[in-house]
Amino acid sequence: MRQPETLELLREVYVENLRDGRASASSIGAKLGVAPSLVRSALLEASAKHLITLIKGQVGLTPTGRRRLKVVMVGGAFEIIHLGHIHALSEAKQQGNTLIVVVATDDSVQKNKGRTPVTSQAMRVTLVSSIRQVDLALPGNKGSIYEILVKIRP
Repeated sequence: MRQPETLELLREVYVENLRDGRASASSIGAKLGVAPSLVRSALLEASAKHLITLIKGQVGLTPTGRRRLKVVMVGGAFEIIHLGHIHALSEAKQQGNTLIVVVATDDSVQKNKGRTPVTSQAMRVTLVSSIRQVDLALPGNKGSIYEILVKIRP
């Protein structure tokens, strides 16, 4: 097995914290397919470079670590995934090193398209998550669209 590269490690810390606020050596190792001992070693190196914080088993990015990531955010309904979606997401991923996709709420689809969505938001998030270029797919907010921008900080 190999130790994760710094950028790969930082991306997973960022994504895991966005997903559920709990990035740890074991969750990062599981996502990367790397042994926890190798992840812990990489985390200690990143901590020594002031890229991450390690507090009681939880991992966070420092401002320096966050600046290493170029986060691209894409939003949409993604009702029926087609080649145009894949092409757009591939192009978006090339603009940075971390791609976050925000999937519109069912209410937003209803409001913007004037009809009930073909598939539920939960199913659309699952489908978008399975696309190779996507680092994380998140459900959109029911409130202000700006709330998610503050959370993601693309």
